[in-house]
Amino acid sequence: MASTINCFGNIALDLVMLCNSYPEEDSEQRIEDVHQRVGGNVANTMDVLAQFTQNVCWYGMLPDNSVANDVIQQLNKKKIHLTVKRIARHYRLPTSYILLNKMNGSRTILHHRDMPEMCFNDFLALDYEKAQWCHFEVRNPDEQEKILKWIRKTNPDTRVSIEIEKYRKGFEKMVSIADYVFYSRKFAEHSGFSTANDFLKSVSHSDRVSFVAWGDGGAGFCKDDEVRWQNCQSIKAVDTIGAGDVFNAGLIESLLQNYTEADALKFAVELATKKCQQMGYQNLVMQSTSGPFE
Repeated sequence: MASTINCFGNIALDLVMLCNSYPEEDSEQRIEDVHQRVGGNVANTMDVLAQFTQNVCWYGMLPDNSVANDVIQQLNKKKIHLTVKRIARHYRLPTSYILLNKMNGSRTILHHRDMPEMCFNDFLALDYEKAQWCHFEVRNPDEQEKILKWIRKTNPDTRVSIEIEKYRKGFEKMVSIADYVFYSRKFAEHSGFSTANDFLKSVSHSDRVSFVAWGDGGAGFCKDDEVRWQNCQSIKAVDTIGAGDVFNAGLIESLLQNYTEADALKFAVELATKKCQQMGYQNLVMQSTSGPFE
């Protein structure tokens, strides 16, 4: 069966260390717990989308070794299908070493990657099936633009979202093709904006809808030069790892269900807030016959 949602982006191994407080440099501290899980922006988003019973497929490259094989098995158990080009086994699966501060739920990430990014020719070697929706984590825009243009040409009815978490040279090429753009606060501030409203006004365009997540300040979107905002509930954060990825999943799911952008924003903020109150992503979605909204 063809996928509902095709995803492109990073899959990583997360090693999460629970600390009582953020450690000082050149100090020794006993951690309270450590656990390993599949991570990466797109992997986290797919985890949540699969909980909505969406048929999700990932396209990308992984090394031909036991660590990557284990990750494939874990994602398959979550009913996420992977269409993979295998590369030399000496490459390491991208790995994030994450310090999770028990006091406030903040996370500090040390990331290692030596794998090459997928290029257009790698993509053409894969057996691609069309989908209702394609989601890209913007990583290597020059090559991803070619993939996106190919998808637009062969599947013109597919809706496209892109996530821009950090600045990547050439990202504008993908923005101009997307239907929805999910920006991060990090990117907005890197671009010189201290408020979400000013940032959203600067990226407003009649051909696409731009969203930005602003941490515990909430999130908003701009359409036709009008900004709409959704505050989030005040909570005690337990685990903020992947909150933005969960937010993106909430947007994709609700927009696929043809809810308005305002309703999609509200749902995505509530879902990300719920995630911050629990460890990981398990059982995050409340099953409902009426879709994501009661």
